[in-house]
Amino acid sequence: MCALINVWRLSARPINSKNPFKGEVPEFYRYSNERDLIKQTENAINKLLQRGFDAKDIVVLSSRGRQRSQLLALETIGQYRLQHFTGKYTMDGDPIWNEGEILVDSIYRFKGRSAAAVIISELDFSELTLMEKRKLFVGITRAQMSLSFVLTKQAEAVLAAQIA
Repeated sequence: MCALINVWRLSARPINSKNPFKGEVPEFYRYSNERDLIKQTENAINKLLQRGFDAKDIVVLSSRGRQRSQLLALETIGQYRLQHFTGKYTMDGDPIWNEGEILVDSIYRFKGRSAAAVIISELDFSELTLMEKRKLFVGITRAQMSLSFVLTKQAEAVLAAQIA
């Protein structure tokens, strides 16, 4: 994860990991349309479950935000019920969440929290702007053990160009 942050130049200075675990190469899932987005996000979830992660340890983060996200409007992805913020708050100001197996949230709403396995989904951009870099940095740093990306071919090409 630190290597990605450094190679994509998401931080002004290189990030050095203090963890002795070297980590793993993230999984990349490419989607071509909105229907394929849901299927590829489901594939990412299935792969993590097959690897032994518990559903409660998997978080899907949307890079689109609450208003534009297709994922945040869904009740299920495949057989999995999604837990998401309802948009309402208790009288004490605490967010109200629906019941679900897999947590789905926006990157910025999940800021300050982390999960064992993070899937950053709905990545679709034609250039790596400062805003996109910030979203990627926040999303990547939410993952403790495993990281996956669900992105368009165009976004994948932009990220690949950063490596060259």
